[in-house]
Order: sequence, then C-alpha cells, then structure tokens
Amino acid sequence: MRIDKTLLEKSLLLAADLFAATDSCRRLLGDERFMAEFLPHLQRIQSNLAQGPNPDLAMPLLDALAWGFHSPLQPTLESIIYAQRFDWRFVTGRRRPFKALAPGAPVPRTVAELWQIALHQANQALSRVTIS
Repeated sequence: MRIDKTLLEKSLLLAADLFAATDSCRRLLGDERFMAEFLPHLQRIQSNLAQGPNPDLAMPLLDALAWGFHSPLQPTLESIIYAQRFDWRFVTGRRRPFKALAPGAPVPRTVAELWQIALHQANQALSRVTIS
C-alpha cells in the first residue's frame, strides 16, 4: 500500500510543480499554442484536483505530460519529473489510475495537504492565464 500512496504523493507534487511552471511553459509555447493546446490539459488537471482526493487525477496528468513530451516543453517537464524521482516511463509506460482511497476512511493527512497545495498552485496559475 505504501507504494501507491507514495506514487500519489509524488504525483501531487509533480502536479503542483507543473502549475508553478505555467508561466515559463506559456513563454516556451507562445500564447496561441499554449491557449489552444496545453491550457485544456491544465484545466482538466485542475478540475480533478477541485473534486478532492480521487483516483482520476492520474490520467489528465499523464495526458498533459505525454503531450508535453513532444513539444518545446520537454526539458522543463523532464526536470519536474526527475525532481520527483520519476523518469519518462512514468508517462510512457502502462497507464493505470491510482487506487481509490477507502470509502469512509479518512484521507491520509499528507495526501490531503499535498492535494491542497496542488489545487492552490493550479488555481493561482490558471487565474494568471488571460484570454487575449
């Protein structure tokens, strides 16, 4: 069980770091491409974070990273992924959602805190994005 929990914790840190890098991602892609192609990925991640701890975060996060792997964002995303001690197999390997948290059981404190951090980063980053 600890392996899945660690994967979730690392993924939440990765999501927070991704949102912290939103401004540099926008500069790398340019406004038009960022808004058309990458912003929808970020919005899906934010939407899943807003739902509270759930196993559905994995797929939108992996979709965003996989898209970025084939874009000018690759070096930025690589540094974020490696900082959490993942490698590209996290993105390119067999996809699976996180295990659902036990119904009725309290969310582990660390997971809840990291979830709030990631959601806060998402909300801050996307509030700076303006449609011009």
